[in-house]
Amino acid sequence: MRRNFANRSGNKSSKKNESAHTRDLRIALARTWPGSFWWKEVGGEFGMNGLPDLFGCVDGFLYGFEIKLDGNWFSAIQIKRLRQLHAAGACAGGVILTKDGWMWVAIEHLGHAGDRRRSKWIPFVLADLKLYRSE
Repeated sequence: MRRNFANRSGNKSSKKNESAHTRDLRIALARTWPGSFWWKEVGGEFGMNGLPDLFGCVDGFLYGFEIKLDGNWFSAIQIKRLRQLHAAGACAGGVILTKDGWMWVAIEHLGHAGDRRRSKWIPFVLADLKLYRSE
């Protein structure tokens, strides 16, 4: 069975929850980047709060993506953790599923928790993850 990765039409797959979309993105990234390693971070009482939903390693470079469905925004602790990862050298930011497909929000454009006005969204292109590194 083939899944529709990028929901551009706003139909059936828009009923999936964030976890299902995260799984789809993880699978698509692994297929796009053979030899890469991707995992979903699962929160709990013994883990660190605010960590991104999806981590990956591509050619020795660490990625951390916080996944959101359109209409949701990042909490203060999520923004703090993304900034900490970015400061440590990882590519960290937000990936939002909108009616137009997946969009990238760079760490420097996240603003504050609940503040979407200052954010800059660009299309999230799986084939070129280097676009999202701010070096």
